[in-house]
Amino acid sequence: MKPYLVRGNESSGGDKTAGKESGGIVAGENLADEKAVGDNQPGENFVDETAAGKGLDGGKNSGAEFWLQGLFPADIAAQVLEGMKKVVNNPEGTGYAAHREDIVLAGKTGTAEIKASVADTEGTEIGWFAVFTAEKDVRTPLLIVSMVENVKEIGGSGYVVNKDKNVLEEYLGSGQ
Repeated sequence: MKPYLVRGNESSGGDKTAGKESGGIVAGENLADEKAVGDNQPGENFVDETAAGKGLDGGKNSGAEFWLQGLFPADIAAQVLEGMKKVVNNPEGTGYAAHREDIVLAGKTGTAEIKASVADTEGTEIGWFAVFTAEKDVRTPLLIVSMVENVKEIGGSGYVVNKDKNVLEEYLGSGQ
């Protein structure tokens, strides 16, 4: 399993905060391509190399292109990461059901309301949960992004968190 840097796509309205792991760098589309990633092994620290402008593979491949460097300071990126850790590791966090004792996870939950107008109360909801390993030296890096339709009456994004908890337990073991 190779680590990938996930980034928002400005042309499709994607999340421009995707540079949080890279110290504020938003990478070009080709960085998510395995060829551009190179020979990184799980747990390798490719983020610091990227932040230094060497690319995901330490400069071995020249296919890396950075759209924006220094988009936001590294200390702000660290604050965002700490907040995302709290989502999963704080008992009051919306993703706490996915908390594990054996690995530090971080995440973000959300719901998207699908309705005809602001006044519409009959619309449906899509629940989503993104969870990832939050430590650079983790043995088994992991990123899961899940969306489930029609969660309005079954717990919203909490329903998705519980489904992902089962996936995490299956993949990583009980870990408790």
